[in-house]
This record gives sequence, structure tokens and C-alpha cells, in this order.
Amino acid sequence: MCATVSLVAIRTDRKRSHLSPWNRKPTFDTLAPVLRVAKTHDFPHELDWATKSLMDLFPEGRDGKAEFPLAPRPFAAKAVALAEECDLDDVLKPALYDLLRQPSLCMNSKSRLHSDVSFADQGLKDRHLLGLIRARETMSLKWAEMCNPSACASHDNAQPSNMCVCATMFSDCKNAEDIETRKTRVWAQKIYSLHPQAALEALKKKRSSAIGRSKDDLHNSSTLFSIGLLDILLGIDLLMETDWKDLECIHCLKKRKRGWQRERGRVWDLLGSKKAFDIRVVESIDDSDDSDGEDV
Repeated sequence: MCATVSLVAIRTDRKRSHLSPWNRKPTFDTLAPVLRVAKTHDFPHELDWATKSLMDLFPEGRDGKAEFPLAPRPFAAKAVALAEECDLDDVLKPALYDLLRQPSLCMNSKSRLHSDVSFADQGLKDRHLLGLIRARETMSLKWAEMCNPSACASHDNAQPSNMCVCATMFSDCKNAEDIETRKTRVWAQKIYSLHPQAALEALKKKRSSAIGRSKDDLHNSSTLFSIGLLDILLGIDLLMETDWKDLECIHCLKKRKRGWQRERGRVWDLLGSKKAFDIRVVESIDDSDDSDGEDV
């Protein structure tokens, strides 16, 4: 009843005032009931408005280069349920990623998401949680690989063994072993020991209009490694914002950043695959949600 009344009010206000929800950015709590009623009762104009407005809250689904807000959106769990209900894949993936970077995810069966409502009460099902657990494991392994100071792979990767070896930068080093020791020490310090304050501040300025929370309080005093372990996309962004002048010349640093940017795109693609939280590959386990305890 409330959702229907809300939709009727919006349809009335649409013609009445510049203060109408049609003329200002709606909140998720406004959009959710309107979208459900418009889809159920086939109101095409309202459905189109609510769908586009919801996608505007999760632009990352349509634009692979869009930047997530520094802090997860507090309505992500409800958005996952709504996106599935209304077949909105462009909302589902970024909403799932917001859940993935929640510090409390999968800590226990009654984990909270910025509210007093449990995962189940917000519409999440077992397959969502299992997909998120799989994604957390996949992304943690990927991030650890990227940050491993002893690894040596292609130039596009981040490891210090592949960092610039310009003679002018390491003229005070006696030999190749000294260069490698110095690079590893600086790398480990910036990744595992120091809080990336300058890089975070730079990102905050770029993302000043972040949706969901006005203040980022998740990353205070955290190291770059611990931030990326929770939010790998933010971790890669911080790698690109960090000052690496002790390890790279300008020419090599530009190549490095392009490599990190490509890696960010590959990670985002991976998160939609069977190796991460593609919930469609585990649909069969969801029977337990509605089976009243029966064996699947």
C-alpha cells in the first residue's frame, strides 16, 4: 500500500512542482518501492525513470572506468535484492562489490551493514553470501600476488623486481644486489608499513561527491596492503596515486600506471566471471532459502 501511495504521489507531483522527486536526485529508499510498483503494474514512464535513477546511484555498472565512492554505499544489500528482482545486471555487480568491501562481511551469520538489519532481512540469500566469499578469496589472492615483493613477472605488474633500473636513480648503489635490496625495502615500506595518506587525500578530492556516506572512516591508519585486501580496486587506484619517485623514472612510471590501469580493468572483468561472484553459477543451492529445512 505504501509503495502504491508513493508512486501515486510521484505521478501527481510530477506535474505540480519543481520540488517533485522527478526534478531532484532521489534516494534509494524513494526509488525501491516506486520501481517495484511500476514493474508490477506496468507503468512505463515511472519504470523508466526509477530504473535510470537507480543506475545513476551505481554508475560503475555501465562505465568500466567509473570510480567507486571511497566508502561502500549503505543500501548495497537492499540494492542487490532489488536488482535481482527487477533484472538489473548493471546495478547488481557494483552493488555486490560494495558488499564485498564491507569490513564486516561474513564475519558471522548476523553481520551488519550500517544498520540493525541482518543480511537475510535485507534480502540476501545463501548464494549471494557464497558468491561474495568466493570473490573475497579470489581478490585477496590476486592482491597478495600484486604486492609480493619477491615476485618477478612481466613489466606490467607491480613488483619491485620489475621496477626501473635507470642508472641515475641508483648511482649510489654498488651493484645489482644493492639495487634490488633498496627497491624491495622502499616497496615493502610503502605497501606494508605506511598509511597512504597523500594518495588517499588525492582520491578524496577526485571523488568529493561520493554516494552513500559523506565521510570515509574505513581507511584511517590502514596500510596500502590492508586497504587493497578489503577493496582491491581502491588498492590499485592507490598504487597509481602513490609517489614512486624513489623507484621509477618518469618514463617508466607512466608505463607502470598504464599497466596498473589495465590490471584494474581485468580485475573488474574477473569479478563478473565464474571465478568471483557470478551468482548464476550457484543457483541450485538457493533452494534451501524456501525449502523450510528440506534437503536439496
